[in-house]
Amino acid sequence: MIGSACVACGKVTGIFRSRRLPDGSRVCKACQAIIPEPFLEEQYVSAQDVKNGVEYGKLALETLYPVFTATARYGRMALDERHGLFTICDATSIGKDGRLKAPSPEVYPCLAITEASFNISPISTAPVSSGSRTVACRVVFSGYLERCNIHVRAAIKKNVSCILIPDGEGQAVWQEPDDLTAFRGCYRQMVETAWKRMQETERIRQEENRMEQEKCQKAQEEAERQARQKEYREADYVRDARILFMLGEDYTEADLKRQRAALMRAFHPDNGKTTDPAYAQKINDAYGCLLENIRRRGKT
Repeated sequence: MIGSACVACGKVTGIFRSRRLPDGSRVCKACQAIIPEPFLEEQYVSAQDVKNGVEYGKLALETLYPVFTATARYGRMALDERHGLFTICDATSIGKDGRLKAPSPEVYPCLAITEASFNISPISTAPVSSGSRTVACRVVFSGYLERCNIHVRAAIKKNVSCILIPDGEGQAVWQEPDDLTAFRGCYRQMVETAWKRMQETERIRQEENRMEQEKCQKAQEEAERQARQKEYREADYVRDARILFMLGEDYTEADLKRQRAALMRAFHPDNGKTTDPAYAQKINDAYGCLLENIRRRGKT
């Protein structure tokens, strides 16, 4: 095989410039660069996982990475408590200002992660003896990115010295270090703050929607009121015009023309019976109104 299409972008790439997935499909190096590691570390990673990873990576690079600023750190994990974000990276990847030195898709909103936990386990598999005072442990963060059906799991500290406490049965249990306890509290507080902020944002959005709906409803009611007033004015004008032409409600175009001719003969300024030329205009306006009313009724 000379080349194969990338399952994410569709571009043909060589076998040495792509990664083969367990289902036989391939992903090119360009797409791998924007896919967070958890999407490629799943035991049975599939083409759909890769597509989800590219989609999430683009979103993270566009909206999460630019605002991320670390405010708390523990080992390889850094929190941005102001924006409710976290990342897992080497210490050298974050500058003195807390910003990531290079674009990274490995930034996650804490509210998108469920089942988050910090687990401590001894590095050695040998039984913990009560004669020892400390034991070397590994701290692993794990969580579930439900939206993409991906588990985020990483060792954030690989060699932590934990104090051993006798359990009364000749054995000992390790005590969580204080800095991890404090960091766990920071993470929990960040989640609570982000949740409250999201609720407040949702409340404001609903309030804005409610106000917009009320505004639209008032505008609709005002439009209906003006339409009714226009109908009333037109009805009054038609009534006044019929009174001027001495016509009942059931009149025809022939009746209207006959009455107009009679009125114009009687009240035209040239006849000398009136000196007000506006009266002839009033007759013509009333004629036009009544003629339009006939046409709306479909009578001739």
